[in-house]
Amino acid sequence: MALREIFIRHNLIVNKLKKSAATFDEILTRLDQESEIRQMDLRINLRTFQRDLKDIEAIMGITIEFDKSLGAYHIVHDYHPEMNQRFSEAVDMLNILNESKDYSSHLLLEKRKALGSEQLFGLLHSTKNHSVVTFLYQKFWDEAPSTREVHPYALKEYKHRWYLLAIDQKDHQTKTFGLDRMTGLHITQQKFNPDPKINPVEHFKYSYGIIGGEEPQEVILSFDYYQGKYLKTLPMHESQEILYDTEEELRVRLFVYVTYDLIMEILSHGSHVEVLAPDSLRAEIKQLLTETLEYYKDE
Repeated sequence: MALREIFIRHNLIVNKLKKSAATFDEILTRLDQESEIRQMDLRINLRTFQRDLKDIEAIMGITIEFDKSLGAYHIVHDYHPEMNQRFSEAVDMLNILNESKDYSSHLLLEKRKALGSEQLFGLLHSTKNHSVVTFLYQKFWDEAPSTREVHPYALKEYKHRWYLLAIDQKDHQTKTFGLDRMTGLHITQQKFNPDPKINPVEHFKYSYGIIGGEEPQEVILSFDYYQGKYLKTLPMHESQEILYDTEEELRVRLFVYVTYDLIMEILSHGSHVEVLAPDSLRAEIKQLLTETLEYYKDE
């Protein structure tokens, strides 16, 4: 069986069991249905299924066991839920793109620039092995790229772009570099001793996006009812806490750095959001909106 079909089958089994425990026959029924939809043979026997469970645990870190009291299989542990969700999405997208030649008028892909994902594996390797890397970096506001030598610590995704958290050896400052603006990446043989004070998770804990700050602040935002529905399904930040949830308003509290990224996100919601606190952020948003209105004044 093709490797692509095995990945799809693993993905279907996991997604089925994420919803609820299921018997082997129920899983087979799902695979039969998907075989018809996808026009590929995903059907398996019990022996192959047992092998699949071992492969799923080895590859995805998801342990699936049979519960005698339920008479069904269920997920016991998912050690990497976020990564497995991305893996699931990637398998689905791979299958869709493979079929897109037959559905060109039905599958409308967003046209966008490459986001630098071809650099991911090399940079991830360098963060794990503490390898010094060099590259040419093109800032948006500079005419020519500059050569950088950095100590890499972590990779972060933000708004469908990838960024490298690293110490720039030019000034020994911790910075984030967009992978889509890198060229000539070279992973050197030189090693560095990681700074124990740099914890990537803590570094971005209070960031909305990739920009840090001095002290996080309590930010309180009031959204109208309809925009609030989106905020409940896709929170702005992991610190988001719902204060009020009525038929007129969703009021949330964030604990974040007040940065350019956060301000741009608030502005993107237009008239559907009001900043209630802090006063300094409320004043800044008001000033920016006032300046924007100047462009629309009749002459």
